Amino acid sequence: MDILNSPWITICSDILAVFMITVILMRSSHIWKNEPGYRLMRVMLFCNIADALCNAVCYFLHDKSFAGAYALALISQTILEISIVGILYHWLLFVDYQLYSSRDHLIRHYKIHFMPVPVFILLHIINAFTGILYTIDGSLRCERNLLCYVVVSLAVILRYRRENGSVKLFRAMPMVLPLVAAIAVSELTPQSFIALGFAVGLVNIYIYLKRLWKYEDEESGFYNPSYLEYIKALEAKGDRGRDVVIRISGEGDNKAISEVLRQELPKEAEVIHMGEGRYLMFAGNKNKQFANLVNAMLQDGVEEYNAGNPGAKISIKAEIVSGRDI
Repeated sequence: MDILNSPWITICSDILAVFMITVILMRSSHIWKNEPGYRLMRVMLFCNIADALCNAVCYFLHDKSFAGAYALALISQTILEISIVGILYHWLLFVDYQLYSSRDHLIRHYKIHFMPVPVFILLHIINAFTGILYTIDGSLRCERNLLCYVVVSLAVILRYRRENGSVKLFRAMPMVLPLVAAIAVSELTPQSFIALGFAVGLVNIYIYLKRLWKYEDEESGFYNPSYLEYIKALEAKGDRGRDVVIRISGEGDNKAISEVLRQELPKEAEVIHMGEGRYLMFAGNKNKQFANLVNAMLQDGVEEYNAGNPGAKISIKAEIVSGRDI
């Protein structure tokens, strides 16, 4: 048997992909959090498993002729293609959420990008009966199609950078580069490493998320003071321009203050909990009028809270400060 043409190379790569994703799902409690970013990540992980398993079945069936082999190959290929659509679409949403931290932003901007998804899924189901997209040949081989939501996700990042300057902690290349490499190798060889490319990319994104966890402040739901040092390091290297900085101070129940801030502050703002009711909010490409608007929104939130909790009133004050004064 020609080793380079052996289906077991692809099958082993698919098994490796399943193993990598399973380890993340089993060992990380953060992945199971009920937050939009983690839910999107979980969908990508499970779609990757489905993609890898179905691809392994497809390659195992090459040159097989037992009863039902063709039907099994066709079903596996259909699920495989739908899984790829699922990964790429949820990757697009994941990128947007990492940048803007807003579920509402997803709903407002990505209905148009969802429209092709049911169409693609329906076409793949119809293909099982008509062969309009791809066919399974006599040796049970099939040419795969890849839908490039990846390109759209990069456009989202470029738009965010143009509107807001720096791109926070998030980077898309750790996902994109392994996938592009996998596609290139798959095109140049008889093997398919797409599932492994997705798996490596998702593992890289998971590692990036772990970097973010060390900046999380569990008490307030914002960043902790370590994130301020990260921002200063970026500024020192020239990787980030100076933001408008708004200093926020509150008196009263810290939990209530944090809740008002989460409800009233812009979702894309970077907010650091400095402790004892003190916060810093970073807003790129904003001005003093924006700071006044933030203060007005906070006062509305305070009044609403105090009206419902007359025995435990809080107060919040926001003022713009120079980045050099923090």
